[in-house]
Amino acid sequence: MESLSGNYISQLNEYQQKTQCSVEYEEGSTEGPSHNKTFSMRAVVDGQRYPEGTGKSKKEAKLNAAKNAYDGIKNTPNTEP
Repeated sequence: MESLSGNYISQLNEYQQKTQCSVEYEEGSTEGPSHNKTFSMRAVVDGQRYPEGTGKSKKEAKLNAAKNAYDGIKNTPNTEP
């Protein structure tokens, strides 16, 4: 999976296909003025909620949420992304 070089959404999707787990994304808050918003999103893998990811776009927030989930899975004993 490391060959996908930082595309955590793809890495998480590959993990999902490998393990048949469910992966969902929950939109969080949107903060800031219209010209400088910050979005948040959270990845949920098989019901396990991981820390929110934030970004200046929804896409960036989703990427950061996927990174948080992927890193969490990678650092959990007995799981291998």
